[in-house]
Amino acid sequence: MALTNNSQVWEAARRFLRVATIALSVASAGVILSANDSTGGCCEGAPAGEVSSSDFSSFTYSMAANLVSGGLQVAAAFLTWHGGKDSGGEVVKCIAELIDAATDALITSSFGLSLSVDNFGKCGGRRISGICKCSGSFCKGVRKAGGISIAAAVALAVSQYLNDRRELEEEDAQGQ
Repeated sequence: MALTNNSQVWEAARRFLRVATIALSVASAGVILSANDSTGGCCEGAPAGEVSSSDFSSFTYSMAANLVSGGLQVAAAFLTWHGGKDSGGEVVKCIAELIDAATDALITSSFGLSLSVDNFGKCGGRRISGICKCSGSFCKGVRKAGGISIAAAVALAVSQYLNDRRELEEEDAQGQ
């Protein structure tokens, strides 16, 4: 069955957004990995040092979640573009939808952690809140990674919407 022009547009936009989700997930991981700054003057009596995302398990998780979601989206793209046209199409579709759900969960949890960066910090070996008062560029990097993760989540959601829209058009075309 040939796709209608609208259906082709939906499919092209969906593929673009799936690739964008992959790129944004990996970019977010890279930004959070490179976020670091000096902690000089952070608190009285504490030696100056460096702060980076690897100092906090939540940011390490955030980076890993973005990398895993990017990899999952590569697998979903491969499945939806190359598998399932013939035999096993419904199974492939279900697996791709499960991957999308897992990706959504990973990205959502990642950006929540990244945007709460000001609630994390260390000063002289003890945890403090307000790390952004003395490590502004670190916090900007982590927040930027959170913003990129939000963009990835939006791209994924729109991609899923467009897929549903395309399927509805195909069902309507078959019913006529």
